[in-house]
Amino acid sequence: MKIITKSNFLLGSAGLLVLVILSIFYFITSLRTTKSQIEFDLKSVASGKVEQLDFWRSERLADANVLLIEDKVFTRIVRDHLKNNDQALKSQISNRFTSLISYYNYHNIFIADFSGKQVFGLNHETIELEEEALLTLHKSINERKPLLTPIHLDQAGDPHFGVIVPLLGELEDNNAENYGIVMQLEASIFIDNLLSSWPVTTESAEALMVRKKGDQVQFLTQLRFQERENSLIQIPLANQDLPAAKAIKGQTGFVEGKDYRNIEVYAYLYPVPNSPWFLITKIDKSEALQTWRHGAMLVFSMLIGVLILFIVAIKLIIQRRESKYYKTLLDMEVEKSESEARFTQLIEASPVPQAFIDGSGKLVYWNDSFQQMFGYTHEDIPTLEEWWLLAYPDEKYRKWVLGNWNEAIEHAAKNNTAIKPIEYNVTRKDGSVLIAEISGVTIGDSFLATFADMTERRKAEEELRQSKLNFESLYRAVPASIWDEDWTEVIELVNSLKKENISNYKEYFESHHDFVNECLSKVKITDVNDETLVMFEAKSKEDMLQSLATVFNTPDTYPGFIGELVALANGKTLYKTEMDLNTVTGNLITFLLSMTFPDENDNSGRVIVALTDISELKKSEEQLKQSEDKFRKIFEKSRVGKSLTTPDGRLLQINTTFAEMLGYTKEEMENINFAEITHPDDIAESKHCIQTLLAGERDDYTMKKRYMHKNGEYIWASVGTYLLRDSAGAPVYFITSILNINDLVRLNDALDKSNKELEQFAYVASHDLQEPLRMVASYTQLLELKYKDKLDEKAGVYIKYAVDGAKRMQGLINDLLLLSRVGTKGKPFEISDGGIVVDMALENLQKSIEESNAIITVDELPEIYCDVSQLVQVFQNLISNAIKFRGNDPPSIVINAKEMGAFWEFSVKDNGIGFEMEYKDRIFQVFQRLNERDKYAGSGIGLSIVKKIVERHDGKLWVESVPGNGSCFYFTLPIMNGRGE
Repeated sequence: MKIITKSNFLLGSAGLLVLVILSIFYFITSLRTTKSQIEFDLKSVASGKVEQLDFWRSERLADANVLLIEDKVFTRIVRDHLKNNDQALKSQISNRFTSLISYYNYHNIFIADFSGKQVFGLNHETIELEEEALLTLHKSINERKPLLTPIHLDQAGDPHFGVIVPLLGELEDNNAENYGIVMQLEASIFIDNLLSSWPVTTESAEALMVRKKGDQVQFLTQLRFQERENSLIQIPLANQDLPAAKAIKGQTGFVEGKDYRNIEVYAYLYPVPNSPWFLITKIDKSEALQTWRHGAMLVFSMLIGVLILFIVAIKLIIQRRESKYYKTLLDMEVEKSESEARFTQLIEASPVPQAFIDGSGKLVYWNDSFQQMFGYTHEDIPTLEEWWLLAYPDEKYRKWVLGNWNEAIEHAAKNNTAIKPIEYNVTRKDGSVLIAEISGVTIGDSFLATFADMTERRKAEEELRQSKLNFESLYRAVPASIWDEDWTEVIELVNSLKKENISNYKEYFESHHDFVNECLSKVKITDVNDETLVMFEAKSKEDMLQSLATVFNTPDTYPGFIGELVALANGKTLYKTEMDLNTVTGNLITFLLSMTFPDENDNSGRVIVALTDISELKKSEEQLKQSEDKFRKIFEKSRVGKSLTTPDGRLLQINTTFAEMLGYTKEEMENINFAEITHPDDIAESKHCIQTLLAGERDDYTMKKRYMHKNGEYIWASVGTYLLRDSAGAPVYFITSILNINDLVRLNDALDKSNKELEQFAYVASHDLQEPLRMVASYTQLLELKYKDKLDEKAGVYIKYAVDGAKRMQGLINDLLLLSRVGTKGKPFEISDGGIVVDMALENLQKSIEESNAIITVDELPEIYCDVSQLVQVFQNLISNAIKFRGNDPPSIVINAKEMGAFWEFSVKDNGIGFEMEYKDRIFQVFQRLNERDKYAGSGIGLSIVKKIVERHDGKLWVESVPGNGSCFYFTLPIMNGRGE
């Protein structure tokens, strides 16, 4: 019996044919799988970038809404400046715009009117919005909300777009001029960086953004394979193979076509929400299918090999006899067993965790790597069911995992592809949870699962993402100018000098200007942050990304750069100095410069430079020095005694005037305690002053005290003390001014004695004068009663005049006595409620108030430190005058008080007859009247008493009046301090 029969030959041929068909099927399936993976990758990148872009746009609009629209005060400032051209408001707006540019990385901020012309900007160039930006401005104003402008190129060819914020007036003001605040952004700051990044290394992958402009496709961002031109690149929409054209025509998702280079690509089209933009991710077909081609070539080679082996086998089999047939079968069985054993060994030896599950759902075996990863043994999970329960203990999560995994297996089996990798949170035997990426392949109705621990990778990715966010935040927030310099060529030049055994590099550089200038021209600025553009008044990075000699236009070497060369030559890695540099516009600024040089192991030639503007600090230091010099001169040359005293009472420094005042030299008085030169009776008050200031109860303290002269006598002085504190609030020293009032005290003592004698004289005089007046009045009245019927009418009138004159004389004498006693017979001051004081005055005037139907309004009054009886007299006199000098209407009197610095300002306002303001001083003089005596009674001394009482309380009295419209009397009283003084 022969091994090969006709039927066997036909069967073998059929098998070979099936193998060929399967190979073709593999080519098609693997190509489909590869394209699916390409589609997935392009879609993931596109969706991620669109989400980032949309989030970034939302942030910009939200920031604009909060910073400008909701800031009503700032909106009012801007409108007031545009209306009145107020320079102070202009400065506030400029400072606000400069802060926004620095913090949010805006390229420029200016205000445009409704026609699109700039009406305010940080620079003086004339800017007009392009048509599309102008339409956006109109829409923003009409809709009353911030909007983004389309991307456009500036004069330098860089893409920009902006946030337009409507500068809104009141809704009811239809005549208000409408403006918009335009905050321009460089597309390269975020969009180009966003689009140029790709998750993995690739030679042709690219992300770009387009929009429709007329019948053209306009590319809005930098193209990877084409240099930027002076205008945005445009391609006709009629180009049907162009993916960008397909996107604009409404097509989305995965497409094939030819890109702007006319090269075949795969692309994913993704419209950007809420915008006319479309984001496209693409990759060259040649690169995308490179891996598939390698696999296809391998399979094709294997197929050719199989065909050759088939032909050779047929030839060998034909030559064999039946006796070898069974041996062949036996060999095949042995080979099968060995193959299975090798397969098992391969899995066991694999460093990748793997598990094999048969068609019944039984876990046939897994390798050691699997057990090491999860910790489970065969006893723990004899079947797949136990694996699900242990690995995913949460029922809800387990159901999701099961559904997801079964769907992946079905998809793989249906499409004859590998099981798509999916990440799950898997619970290990010890209870810990790791992130595992699970994939695999189906083998008939069984499958081989492969596991990868992604925990550390995901953790590292999150840390990297957070690190990038932190770096970006720090980079944006840093207030200093930071840039990178390339010193590669300069390092080579300096290293060449070291071979010449130069010992003094500073001397060499100062004498070889040509060498230093050559180095200066070879230092290139390669990158700068936005703060640098603001600090150096540069319009764009291009103004700064040049050699140092070009940027700063240095005519010759400058000492600062020589210092940098010396630091480099001496091997320093850190160099700091102060330096004066010119900005791009020529302004001179003083900087604190710090730079790091590469060490001996770093061949990059990169130098990082940080500069802090200390111009204002230098000015402040100079002003402080001038202030200290001025203080020193004032302190020493003052004709008033001056001293600086430590918190513990030690005299730190005194001036010559104070030393001479007490008969000492300055050296004798310095470092002694103040108590040693203070009268014993005044030490307690001085210590109270110190404790009050140290406790922060008062900012300064004024007192009278006695100092002991070197000769043993004492002198009176008026002392004012102020406590100086440092920035942390800690006390530094007391600044004290000492005025010699010894002569003044003696004069005051003499004056007090004179006043007492005058008071006694006034009392005696008034008493002695009143006695004959009472007698004249009494006897004249008796004369009238007894001889009334015997005298004629004219005699009666004379008697009436005599009585009235006597009474008025008595009133004048009493008022004079009262006036003389204001300063001498006053009561001690005490704290009293102002409202209670006014109530006492109103109670005394109750009868006059009722008879005149007066309406008196008393607002809330403060507590005051006063002589209560005298202050009652003040309010009583002012209210009585308001009632007396009323017009035809009932009196209306309003009493209130308001705080004015260190004083309470009281007012008593009426609706009376008023008077001309030319008499405002006369009415406070004794016996001065503005009205006829027979119409308005009184001695004309009441307001003089009020004035003297107010002055006794360290206040001031004045009046404002309009004839026919009433008067308002004002007076002030000091506000109480911590001691009620």
